[in-house]
Amino acid sequence: MFSHTGSEIERICKKLGRRPDKIITNNIPGRFDCAVDTRVSEMFFSRRKPEPVEYHRMFARGLPVVTLHGWMRIVPGDICEDYEIYNLHPGDVVKYPELKGKDPQKRAWKGKYDTVGCVLHRAIQEVDAGDIVSRRWTRNKFDTFDEMDGKLRDLSVDMWVKFLSDYFSTDNNK
Repeated sequence: MFSHTGSEIERICKKLGRRPDKIITNNIPGRFDCAVDTRVSEMFFSRRKPEPVEYHRMFARGLPVVTLHGWMRIVPGDICEDYEIYNLHPGDVVKYPELKGKDPQKRAWKGKYDTVGCVLHRAIQEVDAGDIVSRRWTRNKFDTFDEMDGKLRDLSVDMWVKFLSDYFSTDNNK
């Protein structure tokens, strides 16, 4: 799992009753959710911008699946091809393709779209364009941005829990 703060990973771990094999974060020690920090088998902190392909390959090696949680970095295309990597995007790019990229929830709020949602997709070289594994949306009836953002976070955790439960329940993905 690649993460920004670890809060989403913590919520997923609680619901699944298991922890990730590795967490890689671009946050600094002490600013990452400590509940996750103390229970993960391997934790890596990286303050540098991870450009080299070998940097990504080193972390993904030996993992059955890599999940991205607010990573906010572009994973090189050949790494996406060589490993099974998934990303959840908090913008309904099926209905609103213009929400691909950074901060779709902020753009959705400003644009007053009639629905908001998330897509869980396979990571490929093109940003937020891989095959969609699942999609959830809801009517945009929110009074505040924080209310909408909280709903998107809840949707994303539920989507990850279902995906990972299904993924690890199949015989070939244990």
